[in-house]
Order: sequence, then C-alpha cells, then structure tokens
Amino acid sequence: MEFQKSGSALCLGTTLNFSATGILQGSSARAVMNYAVAEQFVSQDFTFERTTIEPKRGGPLFTLGLAAIGASGHAGVVIGLMRRALTEIVVITSGKKRPGYPGPVGEHDVFKHQFTLHEAAYQAARNYAYRVFTEAETHALEGTALTPEQRERLRQATTWLHQVAGEVVRFCHLWAGSEIVKKDSPSADSHATWLSPRNTSSSIHHVGRRCARHHG
Repeated sequence: MEFQKSGSALCLGTTLNFSATGILQGSSARAVMNYAVAEQFVSQDFTFERTTIEPKRGGPLFTLGLAAIGASGHAGVVIGLMRRALTEIVVITSGKKRPGYPGPVGEHDVFKHQFTLHEAAYQAARNYAYRVFTEAETHALEGTALTPEQRERLRQATTWLHQVAGEVVRFCHLWAGSEIVKKDSPSADSHATWLSPRNTSSSIHHVGRRCARHHG
C-alpha cells in the first residue's frame, strides 16, 4: 500500500504477525510489540485521509473526525496514568519511613501540601477535558458541526492533560523513592509510559493562535 498523502487504511480479515521486542525498564504494564501486515490490495472504500471529518460510514460520532477521536483516546490514557500514579503514591507513602520524619512519609506536611496541589491539578485538567469532549459529543449526536474553536479546544485539553500529567507523575516518582526501581512497580510503569515520545510545545503554540482569536 502506498499513499502520496498522509492517510490510513482498514484491512479486514487480515492476519497480523506479531513479534515481541522485549520489555523496557519499568514498562511491564505495556505491550512492546512489532507487527507486520502482508502486502495486499485495499479498496478505496476502506481508505481515508487523516484530516477528513466526513465519515464514509458509521454513526454521527464519526463526524468528529480522526483527530478528535484519536485525541479522546490519548486523553483517556493520560487521565488513567495520573489517577493510578496518585493512588499508588498514597499507598506507598502510608507505610514509608525516612530519616528525620516523625512518622510515615504520607503524614508529613510537606508531602500532604504537594500532594494536594498535584491532585487539584489532575482534577482540573480532567474536568476540563471531560467538559470539552462532552460538548463535542453532544454536538455530533445532534448533527451540529463543531466550530474551529471547539476543535482546537479538544486539542488544547488533550495537550494540557499531557503537560499536567508530566508534573503529577514526576511528583509521584520523586516521593516513591526506591519503590520506583522495583520490578513490576505500578509507579515505575506510569513514569516509563509517560516518558514515551511526545511533543506538547508545538501543539500549545498552534492551539494558542486559535484560542486567542476567541478572546480578541
């Protein structure tokens, strides 16, 4: 299959050949796999441009377009990473001791202060993402086209989630201490997953131009 433009294809009834490439340090919760698809003919009906917002089939939600649907998946994963990291750090610090601390690390004022700020950041980013994606879903189900601003809000919310997640997961990574290097540690998995390649700065600049027009 060759595409002159950036596109995607759906292959039906195709056997995928998977091969494991090993497990990265602290990434036992992720499947690191290679796969190959045998060369074959794909009908034009099962190809589409990545930037299109006109579905060839399916329900009204597909009018959101590949970018918006893909962003919703990324957003969900990042929300889950933050929630798991915060949950795990509470468990870890509830019984963790450090020299100079009068009791468990989780009861120290410094930890509780920082945890409160990062948990609030998680809640704020999560709620904003839920709001803009819910609004987009409602418009799609009603048959109303999204405005350019609404589409950029989806990208903004997803990008901001990644930004906040970096801070939240790093906070949990720091306070987990030696727990982070243990095999199959959920905290290590969260941090390793977060270190996957990403580019938030270019997305922030692009979204900023769109959102600035709304306030201009």
